Amino acid sequence: MQDWRSILRSLALAASVVGTVSLAHAECRTLLATKATWVDTTGATGTVLFQGTVEEGALSGRAYFGGGSELTVGGTVSTSGAVAGTLSEANGGQVATFAAQLNAQQELVGSLQVDGQFAGTWGAPADDLPTTP
Repeated sequence: MQDWRSILRSLALAASVVGTVSLAHAECRTLLATKATWVDTTGATGTVLFQGTVEEGALSGRAYFGGGSELTVGGTVSTSGAVAGTLSEANGGQVATFAAQLNAQQELVGSLQVDGQFAGTWGAPADDLPTTP
């Protein structure tokens, strides 16, 4: 299992993806590539890279972080921009769950849970997330 910081980094990626999805929620496939920031319960901070797609509200991709580690990201994006999903290891084992919503500044802000417990927060600006298909 990944350590807490690795999980939070992956969550940050998911957050970035969610922001992109909210801007491009449509019946077409949208490619996503972005960085997100995170803060864990100890106050440690970092960034993570997300690459993936959103299609008809379904979010999928990979979160990449330091040391060559990566997690699979899966979830949903609503028309309001809210996102929820899971982070999983390559073997399919679930590592964490995440959720986020767009705030008044159109930034994606969310939280991460590991084993049902709060593990940290993450965020990403939604205006610079999408890439062209």
